[in-house]
Amino acid sequence: GIRDVAVTGVQTCALPIWSAGARTRRPISPRRGRSTIRWTRRASAAPTWATLSSSGALIRAPQILTSGTSYTTPSNCTAIYVEAVGGGGGGGGCGAQPNYVGGAGAAGAYCAKYFTVTGSTAYTYAIGAAGTGGSAGANSGTAGGSTTFTIGATTITATGGTAGASGGDSGSKQTAGVTATNGDINGGSGQGVSASASFSLGGSSVFGGGGSRVGAANGTAANGYGAGGAGGQAASSSAAAQSGGNGSQGIIRIWEFT
Repeated sequence: GIRDVAVTGVQTCALPIWSAGARTRRPISPRRGRSTIRWTRRASAAPTWATLSSSGALIRAPQILTSGTSYTTPSNCTAIYVEAVGGGGGGGGCGAQPNYVGGAGAAGAYCAKYFTVTGSTAYTYAIGAAGTGGSAGANSGTAGGSTTFTIGATTITATGGTAGASGGDSGSKQTAGVTATNGDINGGSGQGVSASASFSLGGSSVFGGGGSRVGAANGTAANGYGAGGAGGQAASSSAAAQSGGNGSQGIIRIWEFT
């Protein structure tokens, strides 16, 4: 026979699959306030029911890795999406001369890749270390460490941020960003910028903000993950050496799917 099914909201359901001889009619125009679907059955056999596949479902909240070297997939995991950011570079210190300024550190690169994996299997990774700021005086910072994740013969690398240059002069400085490799997405990174007698700003990453400084002071450290530290700045009158700010360490975020 023919029956009407009223649908009043967004619903999920399984639909019957009738044996030979069955047919259905298209949905008719809905009445105000509801949609009506009419089904016509002309077979005597009972229907069977289609089963919806759960493949591709997100298993749990994303896993955040900030330390360690080994990650194990859940038992029902068949694929993961890995996001990685390298450590941020440290800012440069500046000498004890009027308006001397150290370069700001660049952020670590962003890399992302989709992997097919096996459940209950361990995979190796490395978290990029934070670059350190240069000590007071004309001393460069250090570069951030690269963050890596390896499955089989493939290793993705989110390169660590470039260090800020030493402040042995009063010229403005720009620290170039870096680029990731082997990912489906190989992102660049935020540059570090220092302007003489003005400001210094470390490069920002997807997961963190660069250190910032205005006026004569030590460079400030980066926030979050993968960002660069600010450079130090000497005053225009009473010149004193200043140190650069530290970058922040890298990070990995993993999305797991059935």
